[in-house]
Amino acid sequence: MELDSEDLLKATAAKNVSLINDLEATAYGLAALDEDDFITIFPGAGHYGDNMAIIAPGTGLGEAGLFWDGMLSPVSNGRGAHGFFATHRIGH
Repeated sequence: MELDSEDLLKATAAKNVSLINDLEATAYGLAALDEDDFITIFPGAGHYGDNMAIIAPGTGLGEAGLFWDGMLSPVSNGRGAHGFFATHRIGH
């Protein structure tokens, strides 16, 4: 079965329909969590802003992030397996 936003608009009374990646949707859910929903793994040196990230291994390595721009936290998503690690050196 294939989902199509135009078909969903026709089948529902919705005014707008957007289809997003499952991990992107999960990242939006991060903004709804309270302080008590988090566990600190490493305390770090201080507060650096309100950015958040989620990494989810599954059939691939999904990743998504919420980046604070002063008002909104737009999601950036991708596949972690397609990125370079900081230790990667081109040509070595």
